[in-house]
Amino acid sequence: QYTGAGSGESAPRAKLDDTPADHLGVIPAAAVMLFNAVDAARKVGRTVSVVVTYVQIYKEVCHDLLLDKSNANGATAAFLGSVRGKIPGLRMRWSKGMGFHLEGVRTIPVNGPDELMALFKSGVRNKVM
Repeated sequence: QYTGAGSGESAPRAKLDDTPADHLGVIPAAAVMLFNAVDAARKVGRTVSVVVTYVQIYKEVCHDLLLDKSNANGATAAFLGSVRGKIPGLRMRWSKGMGFHLEGVRTIPVNGPDELMALFKSGVRNKVM
């Protein structure tokens, strides 16, 4: 479990799934460090939110890996169609206000490294190969 700032636990302060911070891989360790920084910022009164997107570019097509492929609203067909080349994946756009961005990509708020890693694992399962 993630241990947030101010919990009174001694160093190493952060853990993920009961794994000490110095035994984590790069991505889990970065997630723990990110939320330690978020906690520190909140402790001094800053408002901070963390959102996640997870995209794969495969054969020049952008795929949203956080898309729920079992979604009954047609998203399954859109995802599978983009994999088979029948319809395009996410469209890259540019605007003066947003710069380059992917149209329709999911953005999911997370509250700790456990939530972030659950999304990461879900996205890995959705990778196109």
